[in-house]
Amino acid sequence: PYTDGFATPDGKMRLVEKAPQPIATNDDYPLLLASPSNRHWQTSQYDPRDQPAVPLCRIHPRAVRAAGLQDAQQALLVSPIGRLRVQLELDERMPPDCCEVLRGSWLAYGGGVNQLIAPLVTDMGGGAAFMDQWVRLESTT
Repeated sequence: PYTDGFATPDGKMRLVEKAPQPIATNDDYPLLLASPSNRHWQTSQYDPRDQPAVPLCRIHPRAVRAAGLQDAQQALLVSPIGRLRVQLELDERMPPDCCEVLRGSWLAYGGGVNQLIAPLVTDMGGGAAFMDQWVRLESTT
């Protein structure tokens, strides 16, 4: 259908006309939450016996130190709408203002990263804004 090119001035495909706006930061919630898929299962489709006791949170050491916490410690990952107990795992490869909790763990087993994510719509495409949630770390005590 595009043998004669695309409906653009030069006939070339344009995926994005202008760069998206940066995600607004929040001083009270300094970490951007990433919740990618796990390579061992699709979304939440895995055996309940394989559920982690506490979801793992990969995070840069600087962010953990800033919260007064340490590697392998349990902590609370908190957003404006929820909280989730996580096991911290330091990872120098993570950006200092980002943390990662894999999606798929069940709320019934202490997981459920979606409980942290506000019901927002993306600015491009009208989908769920799963990767636009800011969070912070807190001690469990």
